[in-house]
Amino acid sequence: MGYSGVTLMALYRLHKTTGDVDDAILYLDNLLDRYTLNNPSRRKDAHSHLRSYSRWLASGAMNPVETKLRISLPLGAGVILGGQIPRLDVDGSFTKYTGVLLGTSMPSLRHELRPPLLQRAIASAIHRPEEDVFLACQALDGSDLQELHFVHDDIDEAMSVAERLAYTLASL
Repeated sequence: MGYSGVTLMALYRLHKTTGDVDDAILYLDNLLDRYTLNNPSRRKDAHSHLRSYSRWLASGAMNPVETKLRISLPLGAGVILGGQIPRLDVDGSFTKYTGVLLGTSMPSLRHELRPPLLQRAIASAIHRPEEDVFLACQALDGSDLQELHFVHDDIDEAMSVAERLAYTLASL
């Protein structure tokens, strides 16, 4: 596990302890030591990201309701798009749900097949309509929160492509 991975684990700890920054910092230090991640500059960056994220979290800009949301979307031929979404946020009126990918860059996602499939998988996991679900990316320091949203036709098109790929792979 690298610096980004241990920082993400510390962010999970921060959510689990309802914003206890000191506990999350101790947890981060233990992880950095356990994985012998000793570069002083990178350790400082990990601490900085954790503190900055904790300030963002305390600002109440979003309302996180779950971390490590498990998803599973059958694509056919025994192939499943599975994994976890680092954080699920909900708006104040409980009408907009946002699955947040932490440490992922939005430009790299915009043109991938995966985002509309993730929107469908999140909707399925939380039993909400797809139109109520958004996908977002956010830097590990809590900055640069950017959202994506797909309409039903785009999700269906991505699903069709993914199903064809699944059947093609299964036939190899």
